[in-house]
Amino acid sequence: MSEIIRIRARLFDAAATCASTDDFRPSLRGVYVQPHPEGGAVMLATDGYRFVVVRDETGVCAEPRIILADKALRRALRSVKGDQALTVTAEGHVLVADQPELTGLTSAGDWISWQRAFTPLLDLIKTKAPAAHATFNPHYLGSFGKVAERLNPTAYQGIRVIALSDSDPALVLFPYIPDVFGVLMPMRGGNEQAFPAWFKPVLGPKKRARRKLPANDTAKLAEAA
Repeated sequence: MSEIIRIRARLFDAAATCASTDDFRPSLRGVYVQPHPEGGAVMLATDGYRFVVVRDETGVCAEPRIILADKALRRALRSVKGDQALTVTAEGHVLVADQPELTGLTSAGDWISWQRAFTPLLDLIKTKAPAAHATFNPHYLGSFGKVAERLNPTAYQGIRVIALSDSDPALVLFPYIPDVFGVLMPMRGGNEQAFPAWFKPVLGPKKRARRKLPANDTAKLAEAA
């Protein structure tokens, strides 16, 4: 039985965190897997509000496929240990480690034109514009913490959110996990201040210097896109 995709199951599970659960958007209910130009495979998932990109540098992807992250597959992923593989056969069957195959869960259809969503974000990052405050849904923000936990469950990992304005998508970086980044859409906020008014006295008379985006972070984003 020939394979067209072989990726690490735990990386797929991490990407599936951001897949849609909306029955009216079937193409977003799965994880889109495509080959990486420099080797390996890339997994992309979004529900329209959050977007995550995970690279498996040791993965193999002969052709792009959408792998539906339904309940059966998620149950199979719960027992995955270490770097056990998720594979897709030429017939479209999905196998997780040594468990029985899950049939009819892949599609070769077109996914969203996600590159167009990243182009404006990359242009903004390249301008090195100063960071600005923005408001985000805490549930969606927390999901990126789950992504970090699934990628490295043995250590606590922080996430870095870079918002260029209160109306632009924010870049989500994982400082100690170089093979993943995300995008988070803003929501309307009632307070236009960077900090609540009561917090200003705590800061004191001197303002702290704003931390600039490291050059290596922009390079990673450009390389991943």
